[in-house]
Amino acid sequence: MTNEKVSIIIPLYNGRSYIFKTVENLSRLQWNKEIIVVDDGSKDDSETYCRELCEKFSDVKVFRKENGGICTARNHGLSVCSGKYIMFVDQDDSLDTDTLKKAIGRMVETQADVLFWSCYYDVDGDKSFCDEVKKESVIGQKEVCDKLLPPLVLREPSEYTSFLGHVWAGIYSMDLLAKNDIRFRFFIDYEDDQLFVFDVLRSAEKVAFFKPAVYFWNYNPRSYSNTKRKQENLVGKYEEYLKYLYTGCEKKCPEFPKEKLSELDIWGKQFTFCEAVRNAGIREKEWKSDIKDLKKLEKSEQYRSALKEKPVHIREKKYRLFLTLSKMHMTGVSVRLSRLYFKRKLRKAAGAKK
Repeated sequence: MTNEKVSIIIPLYNGRSYIFKTVENLSRLQWNKEIIVVDDGSKDDSETYCRELCEKFSDVKVFRKENGGICTARNHGLSVCSGKYIMFVDQDDSLDTDTLKKAIGRMVETQADVLFWSCYYDVDGDKSFCDEVKKESVIGQKEVCDKLLPPLVLREPSEYTSFLGHVWAGIYSMDLLAKNDIRFRFFIDYEDDQLFVFDVLRSAEKVAFFKPAVYFWNYNPRSYSNTKRKQENLVGKYEEYLKYLYTGCEKKCPEFPKEKLSELDIWGKQFTFCEAVRNAGIREKEWKSDIKDLKKLEKSEQYRSALKEKPVHIREKKYRLFLTLSKMHMTGVSVRLSRLYFKRKLRKAAGAKK
């Protein structure tokens, strides 16, 4: 078995308190590797601390750039890496390096374009499966279009995984990424994972699955995704994002089931509306005007019929509640509930900080 280099890309932002543990964990991996830390304009002393890590760990490389978000940090990592295989790790997560070594070996053995593994969601030591691989297999492009892309875009379980769409749930061939110019696309700054995996699957000729859990996604109430997902023009951004998914499925993957395209259209409008309600709950000053905009949106010709349908692949309880309240013309209540939910998360984050 060849020991081709693996590049492990870690975007970093104000993560001094996490990064040592993450890098130390990855340093245990017995494989030819480089650990690329991209400091995305941290305001704390993360960069200085990471320079110290370079002295302790010979395979660590640190790069600093102006703040531009996790997409740009990951793309910078892709532009400077030299590995044949690429992985992504978040600054506060961890991996089972012995199992990771076996997964990389499986990737080399199958010569797959991408290999997905199982992951754990870790909340204060209480672990549960997320992105669970149900069976080990190697599949080709036709099966990918038929059995993987529909669950990916509709965010539902597939025959092979309980969920697909987190970029850290696998390892990727750099040849595939370079040949197809696959990078992180910026429509909405917390949906970049799904689009990256989507582009990988549209281009991959061979996809492998590895059942054991490799990655531990550690719940962090202070993380960006749990506290600040506030967006301007969210509806417009989601419509562009969904157009990219729809067009990619329809035109570049002819095996994509036609009935799933119809579901994608309805789901997209329902999910966009729910995300807009959630976003309104975060906005401190604009939330009352957002309620007016949401009421106009639910009455528009484009959204009205979709919002009257039963929830399509909407599993979050609060989102299903938002849709129910919309049918009752009580969107204002949804926004107020969203505000209460977000304030509770902020209080939890403040408690974790102490």
